[in-house]
Amino acid sequence: MRSQQTQKHDVTVAQAVTVAGVLPAVQVAEAMAQAVVITTAQAATVQVVQAVATLIQAVDQVATTAQDQMDLVAQAVQAADDVCSNDVAAQDQAEAGVLAEAVANLA
Repeated sequence: MRSQQTQKHDVTVAQAVTVAGVLPAVQVAEAMAQAVVITTAQAATVQVVQAVATLIQAVDQVATTAQDQMDLVAQAVQAADDVCSNDVAAQDQAEAGVLAEAVANLA
């Protein structure tokens, strides 16, 4: 939106232009009305752009959170795999120990 100071300046310029006889008052008024419409449209465009930027930022945050959660799930799966691998290795060692003891008893 145009500030009051800017609007006062526009009116002063319009009056000066009209007094100087450069443009008829009607044309000055029309030009000022168009400037206000353009400024209002620009303000609306800025608001839309800001809203879109905010939306993009929110989507990015959601995507980042989702990626973080996926990373945590992957870490949990890896930890579970590691535990299973360690259990299998421990079981293999225990079986090898039992087998070695059995062979020693046979000897």
